[in-house]
Amino acid sequence: MLPCMIPLRTACAASATAPGPEGTKMVLLPGEEPMCCMVSKYWVIIIISITSLEVMSVMSCWKCTTLSRRPLMIACLWRAIPVPARYLASASASAPPAPFAGFVAPEVRDEIIVKMPSPGDLDGIDEREWVPQTSSVSFRPLLLNVSQGYYVNLLRVKGAGVLSRHRHPGPVHGFVLKGSWRYLEHDWVAEQGTYVFEPPGETHTLVVDEGVEEMITFFNVTGALLYCDEDGNVTHAEDVFDKLEMAKRHYEKVGLGASYVDKFVR
Repeated sequence: MLPCMIPLRTACAASATAPGPEGTKMVLLPGEEPMCCMVSKYWVIIIISITSLEVMSVMSCWKCTTLSRRPLMIACLWRAIPVPARYLASASASAPPAPFAGFVAPEVRDEIIVKMPSPGDLDGIDEREWVPQTSSVSFRPLLLNVSQGYYVNLLRVKGAGVLSRHRHPGPVHGFVLKGSWRYLEHDWVAEQGTYVFEPPGETHTLVVDEGVEEMITFFNVTGALLYCDEDGNVTHAEDVFDKLEMAKRHYEKVGLGASYVDKFVR
């Protein structure tokens, strides 16, 4: 919606009590209801559809209203709203878009852009980027947000078995890229292409079943991962700062350098 545009029905309701001096006549099309309209000091712009733009002077609109047997337009009083010419020009499909050139706070950090492999090309990830946690479990960091306490990574499990029993104090989002996994506490299976939302507070046990050679899942984890025993008692915790420290040590060890992880930290 262009600046100063007012939804049609809102404009009708507001026009009776709009403050300010009498301005231009705003017109509406009851026969072919426009999507929205714009009122300026000299023009009434009526957008009939996305592909149809009609601009008329106030006098032309009023003449059309009063002379037609079946009025195409209904006039009402409205406060004049000056519209800069640059906004009117933006309605033209031929005008090329321009990047924003205004103020951006210097504290704003750069975006993180990571080329995600397709499900059939997961083997193309540099093996050195996988940070091992155990002999069969590793993760590939995508975002380590230390300012808000969450992390985004690819979790990889090689071979079948019980991964962990844990609880999340915050929400978790997951998307399975390869293989499958499930929780002992539920009857569903997260297969390739499955999105999973885990609400805060639940304790569950992640299992990769026999026959699954490798599982890779995209996880967005807020807060800590609280590892629990079978009675639900927390034995240890793991958060974004632990992930960061593990990644630093690993990247230093494999020759990428501890600073390699900095590109993922915000």
